[in-house]
Amino acid sequence: MHRFVWPLTMKQLPRIFCFSFLMSLSSAVAQALTVGAYWAFQVENEGAGPTDATFTQDISVDTWPNGSPSFSYTGSRKWNFGNYGGNQAPFDGSSWISGRAFGWNANPGASTENTFQITLNTSGVEDLNVELRYRLNGTQTNSGPVEGFSAFEYSVAGGAFSAVSGVSLSLVNNTNYNSFWQADLSAVSAIENAGLVTLRWTLPDLAQGASKQIRIDDLEVTASYDLVSYTNSSSELLELRTLVGTYTPNTFAANAVSYSLSGADASDFEISGGALAFKNAPVYANQPSYTVVVEMTDSQDPSKVEHETVTVTILKSAAITSRERHHPAGQYNVLFIPVDDLRPLLNVYGEDDPLKPITINGESGTPNFDRLADSGVTFLNAHCQQAICTASRVSFLTGLRPDTTRNWNLESKFRDIMPNVVTLPQHFSDNGYKTFGVGKIFHGQSNNHQDDDHSTGADSWNEGWQNPSNGRFNFYERGDNPNVWNTWNKAAMSNSSSVSATDVGEYKRDGVTKIEDSDYKDGRAADLAVEKIAEYAINGEPFFLGLGFQKPHLPFNAPKDYWDLYDPSAIDMSNYLGVRSMPVGTNSFTSPYGGEPSSYGDGETYLPTSGSEVPEIFFNNRMPSLDSARHLIHGYMACVSFIDAQLGKVLDALEDPNQDGSDADSILDNTIVILFGDHGFHLGDHGAFWAKHSNYEISTRVPLIIRSPGMSALGTSGTMTNTPVELVDVFPTLLDLCSLPIPDETTSVTNDITRYQILEGTTLLPLLEDSQQPWKSVAFSQYQRYITYKSSYDSDRTLSPAGGGKGMGYSIRTDRYRYTEWWRTNGNYGKFGVTTGSNPYDPDASRVVANEASFVELYDYQEDPHETENLAYTQAAAHAALIAELQALLHDSDNSDYVGDGWKKDLQASPYNVPASYPVTKSQWSTLHQTPGRSATDFADAGDPDQDGIPNLMEYAMGTHPLEQNTAQVSMSHSAGAIAIQYPVVKTRSDVSLIPETSASLETSEWSEVSAITIDIAGSKRTREASLSTSVTKGFLRLRAVEE
Repeated sequence: MHRFVWPLTMKQLPRIFCFSFLMSLSSAVAQALTVGAYWAFQVENEGAGPTDATFTQDISVDTWPNGSPSFSYTGSRKWNFGNYGGNQAPFDGSSWISGRAFGWNANPGASTENTFQITLNTSGVEDLNVELRYRLNGTQTNSGPVEGFSAFEYSVAGGAFSAVSGVSLSLVNNTNYNSFWQADLSAVSAIENAGLVTLRWTLPDLAQGASKQIRIDDLEVTASYDLVSYTNSSSELLELRTLVGTYTPNTFAANAVSYSLSGADASDFEISGGALAFKNAPVYANQPSYTVVVEMTDSQDPSKVEHETVTVTILKSAAITSRERHHPAGQYNVLFIPVDDLRPLLNVYGEDDPLKPITINGESGTPNFDRLADSGVTFLNAHCQQAICTASRVSFLTGLRPDTTRNWNLESKFRDIMPNVVTLPQHFSDNGYKTFGVGKIFHGQSNNHQDDDHSTGADSWNEGWQNPSNGRFNFYERGDNPNVWNTWNKAAMSNSSSVSATDVGEYKRDGVTKIEDSDYKDGRAADLAVEKIAEYAINGEPFFLGLGFQKPHLPFNAPKDYWDLYDPSAIDMSNYLGVRSMPVGTNSFTSPYGGEPSSYGDGETYLPTSGSEVPEIFFNNRMPSLDSARHLIHGYMACVSFIDAQLGKVLDALEDPNQDGSDADSILDNTIVILFGDHGFHLGDHGAFWAKHSNYEISTRVPLIIRSPGMSALGTSGTMTNTPVELVDVFPTLLDLCSLPIPDETTSVTNDITRYQILEGTTLLPLLEDSQQPWKSVAFSQYQRYITYKSSYDSDRTLSPAGGGKGMGYSIRTDRYRYTEWWRTNGNYGKFGVTTGSNPYDPDASRVVANEASFVELYDYQEDPHETENLAYTQAAAHAALIAELQALLHDSDNSDYVGDGWKKDLQASPYNVPASYPVTKSQWSTLHQTPGRSATDFADAGDPDQDGIPNLMEYAMGTHPLEQNTAQVSMSHSAGAIAIQYPVVKTRSDVSLIPETSASLETSEWSEVSAITIDIAGSKRTREASLSTSVTKGFLRLRAVEE
């Protein structure tokens, strides 16, 4: 038996899943019953009158067996009126006041195309009868009084209309409110048991006439229903959801109903009070459909019996197989915020290489990023799939990885390559959401690039995409402020974004009016989003709002107020060399291209370069000078604070959409907010690394913060996790959170080859419920390069026998290591459609043409956070076992022609090495937490690998992470007469106990157990409390972990 004692601290966690369903039924009893539908055309059945009743076209009384019939009417002067006739008693015996009626108003002018119709399913139905009340009130046609309907017709299954024969169309034209029309349709066999039927009445065109109106009210259809013959039924349910629906009899009313189940899959279901549910959450892969018969019997009259056959089709979800959901299910709003070039240089991340965390006078320089993190989960080890705008954005917006999308090049349009792919906002649109985009969501600043060109099949935004650049300038500097470093007259140039790498906007183009946030495109984007949030808050429909911020992408343009937040002289430039310094043992071809800052129009005059790198070694050999680098970093920081302010505006809008100072209209608690960078951005690290375009940490690592409704109750608000996650996970995560099915997997997204949209990321929903649980061990990234060895450069090392040439670097990031292999591939990774020149497009570019990697990199961020040494070269023998372990994770074994695809492993049972279920034994927990470089001994009960003072057995019992330092897991409180401790316990772990104990002295071995009670349950954990009376002179409480 192992025992561990621990003093005080605490926290909590959780986990989720989602679904949607449709359903119809099958009923069978011994005899035909009368069924019907009745429209009173007002909401109230009593307590109101013609002047104050509320008009509605909704059905008032409905016992129709095959779904609810629907009503509609047309006419150029269609109207609704008060009706002053007597009360009405429809077929069910209820009583309805004479309140409102529908009709046509000829008083203001002629009315044409005057029709009304009802649509109903007549399966199992015969002997129909229709009736209604009316008042013609002396209405006229151009040729005389209205004397009847001009037509009464039917249509079956949406076909052509045919006249109903044998029915009188005559009407009485007087002022009586209680005129009555009825038609027996029992002889019209074409509409019996015919499925979907529409009955349509047409009235003649009405001439204008003072105070002349036609009123129609109390529309009713009744029929005989053959319960035995009707057998049609269906239902859809997202996998991992259990509740199918609630069932009550349609053909009889009873005070008490008894239920029983039968049918092929009855043993998989349970029913209570009419609520039908699966006993265990269904999984698509295990069984795609189920059939069960619900029998309902009147407990007082057993002769009244109804059967409903429910066939449930399981829809595949983005959830992880067999996981229990703790997060509340729902179709939430989504505020989707990708930020261009945003690295984790945010106060909440505390990044310090090569810069210090963004602070202003000791306070956070990013208070709104911090604010979002305080209410969400912050992912400290999130990575893009390729560090370039197009490839990264296409990946997270389709749920597919770069070698699947084949969108490697900045200039390629994803619809050219994948015309049939369903994007993330498009999928939300297809599932009933309003979708609106503003700013940079996809790459490019046109409707076509932003997938809002419906003529070409670009269908992401059903409410459109808006370009916030319209009417905005990129540059406002006039060159007349000596306090701005190397300022020049940028306002006199064209409005092209390539004019300069920076802009310190002080005044508008008139040179007098102080600049505002909205004078730049990102400020305008925030304003447009705020307006849209206010609109959506009123109409209440679920929405997906894409808000893409382009800063802090170059050029670093922001109002001067944000530049003034920082003292450029305080920026630590001690690590900046002006020349690239490669990690020891790493070849120069792996470095970022680095020429982006100098590609703008400043030239050497206004943005000098160092010009001291060795020629012909790097792609660009002139890096910014020290002063230029300081100015660029200053601009990046200003832009981050500028975006932080815009973020604050949209977060405020969720809390107070109409901006009246009250949160009464808040939609915050029904809205998911997800914010992330599309890739990172080098700011002079490694001597002079700039921009992205590489597999290094600062290129691939991004901030990722997710806030969703229900997280506070689950105890995960404000938590962080260092587990590896990927931007390709965003697509399935949002589907899972919002209970949406996955996109169609049966239609090829491409035309040149067959390739299906099978999502290649993993839902992060479990981590939003419990950010401390074991997760997948690696995140994947990649970037293409021409692989070389340059003997003239001291850092370069010879390549493997595979040699150099066109290639791709495939990289994985664990909680501690980065491992990268560079492979020669078929290449080229150029722009789609280009077949000639230096950089053409090859659709099969990623196929490898060698038997081994040409070059390998290994970095240990625990010992070498700045990537200064490639251990795969300098200490290869010492790390041989680790390299073999990482290599096995990097590659799958399904096809030797393609590499870097280790994410494919265990795709069906448990995507990408994510545990298929929450660990409930110490052995499972230890195994699943064992990341590369760790051994089983690290997880011994007495071990403490994260050195937080909490031994593994106690971490296991409380559900905390053994490799991430955890504090404040046990808390202490004091009340009148007692002190108490509160601590978390995982509900499902029976092989360990946490025992609170007390003693009068710390020097004795005599401790006695104290009773504990459960005070809260959140997700997979419960919070326990043990108390000790303060009436004793002295006493101590402790918590002991005991293995059962």
